[in-house]
Amino acid sequence: MVPDAGYYLPLPDSFKAVAHTALGTLYSALPVGIVVLLIFYWVAPEVVFLLPSPHREALLRKIEKPTLSLRNASMAVCAIAIGAETHVVWDSFVHQDGWVAERIVFLHKRIWGIPPYLALQVVSSIAGLWIVWYLYDRWAMSQGFRAWSWQESSWRMPLWIAVLAGCVAQALIESHTVQAILSLVFLHRKHFALIFVISLVRNFLLAVCVAAIYIKLFGRRARLDVAY
Repeated sequence: MVPDAGYYLPLPDSFKAVAHTALGTLYSALPVGIVVLLIFYWVAPEVVFLLPSPHREALLRKIEKPTLSLRNASMAVCAIAIGAETHVVWDSFVHQDGWVAERIVFLHKRIWGIPPYLALQVVSSIAGLWIVWYLYDRWAMSQGFRAWSWQESSWRMPLWIAVLAGCVAQALIESHTVQAILSLVFLHRKHFALIFVISLVRNFLLAVCVAAIYIKLFGRRARLDVAY
């Protein structure tokens, strides 16, 4: 997802276009991906600490400081590069102005009012999310946890609900979703939906990072415990 970082991070406008090219990915998306990975490792313990049970208990077992070595660094760089390049390749199929989509007429022929390139984009996104959810659920069960069962009543669940509700409200305002629905704009164009998703994801990630950094800087590390 690093080539799409320009939608969620304060990066130059040119990043979006450059990062979605085969060569540009290597000198723009790759450095950003490395920085994002380092930030992830830095705040991961605090983010897991904020998770409700049983996710917190399951993931705390897996939090480890990455071992700094040439092998690990090379594997991380290769993984980011491969992920970014495959992202660009798939985008060429599922976007109207994609390189492959522009050369395969069928991808633009509407079937039941929907062009195949758009259907591929939606289906692949849903399938990707489902695969991640399924693998995580199977992994949690293998660790002895039922990931989606209610385990305890604490301040964590209301916190996540409040953060998500605030992000949704802000995204609704920024994307003018209510106005688009009332004026039937959504029947003709879906630009507001893209703004809504981008705003929601951006604000949610920002809120989680701010909370994690606050705990890291001002919280007590002794609190990062399963029993807490």
